[in-house]
Amino acid sequence: MRTPLNRLERITGIFVLVVLTVALVALGYGVRRAALVEKRFTVFLAAPGAIGAARGSIVRLYGVPVGTVTEVAIVSGDTAGKNPVRLTLQIQPEYVPMLRADTTATISAGMAPLVAAEILLHSEKGPPLSFGSTLTAEGSPARRVHERA
Repeated sequence: MRTPLNRLERITGIFVLVVLTVALVALGYGVRRAALVEKRFTVFLAAPGAIGAARGSIVRLYGVPVGTVTEVAIVSGDTAGKNPVRLTLQIQPEYVPMLRADTTATISAGMAPLVAAEILLHSEKGPPLSFGSTLTAEGSPARRVHERA
């Protein structure tokens, strides 16, 4: 013979079910988000200076935001040469097919703290750009004007 459940046992059971449901939904959301982050395409940009680019700076292709800068670091040693700053760029997966081996990059200097620097990409033809490629920055239009003065 089965004993009937009292009110406290029912409330406890419902609470446990709600907590488990919320935990499973949160876990599923986290796994989905991690899968989206892993699909991001990473390339590197070697530059003579960051020129105002920082973590979170926008990466644009033909003026359209296609990614962000996730890391800015100084590379030491003889391998750095004239480009000691290395920026890590994360590109959204839907724009990866538009990047080619001839991709060029320019760091557009911003006016801190009002306007952040942006990375401007331009790509036309050639084989697809491979994951982990290193691009070389061509310099900043704003910096070139400043250097002439």
